[in-house]
Amino acid sequence: MSITRPGQSARYSFTGTASQLLRLNWAGTTISGSSWVSVSVLKPDGSSLASSSYATGATGGMDLPSLPASGTYTVVLDPPSASLTTASLSLVTR
Repeated sequence: MSITRPGQSARYSFTGTASQLLRLNWAGTTISGSSWVSVSVLKPDGSSLASSSYATGATGGMDLPSLPASGTYTVVLDPPSASLTTASLSLVTR
């Protein structure tokens, strides 16, 4: 996932099933002009399921709460407004 314009966020959608347990992992993040980036996961209705922030170069992840409904979820990578970012994100079943 890459953000090539400062002030832009990146979105990735995935289909989830009610009660599914997932983990969002990140690695290989480079951030120009800042030392951190925020990541959030939105439910199908657009409300927040989970959020976190992490530092450039960090490898890690977050366990998502049990998905409340089946549908399309969205991962949003949102760096500070003056930053360009590249990141490797993956979703895995836990």
